[in-house]
Amino acid sequence: TLQQEANVRFGFSVSRTMSTAQKLYEKGHISYMRTDSMHLSDDAVTAVQNDIEQYHQEEDNDDDFIYQPASFEKKAKKKKKNDNSTTTTPTPQAAHEAIRPAIQASGKFQRPSELINNNEVFLNDDLIDLYRLIYARTISAFMPHQLSNQTSVRILGKSNNK
Repeated sequence: TLQQEANVRFGFSVSRTMSTAQKLYEKGHISYMRTDSMHLSDDAVTAVQNDIEQYHQEEDNDDDFIYQPASFEKKAKKKKKNDNSTTTTPTPQAAHEAIRPAIQASGKFQRPSELINNNEVFLNDDLIDLYRLIYARTISAFMPHQLSNQTSVRILGKSNNK
């Protein structure tokens, strides 16, 4: 959760995390923060896609990048009386979206660097750190998994000490 991650990364207490998130919400920088939903609107998914593609093009200039969306909508199965079939109904958390950066008029998320350069008087380190965390968690949830190789070398030798 946001609270756990803020505690691990920054040492924030629950109240510090939530009051900081409240300030970001009141200034229009993030979505509603009192939710544990993992649902994102179509507009938010599009903003994530645009951010990932733009970042990838800026960093690697690779036209072969393939956006791989993740599906986060959770549904609860509810069994009807005297019926063997099941229906899916949205969970109560689906009433709100996941905690995410607010979508700007451009249809994109505001990057943390843009927030810092915004020259708003209210910004402090806590607000910037928490916004970076929310932004990074939102974007990274849709990124393809990292592929890497690891090589281990074992060196054996004789010691001159007898």
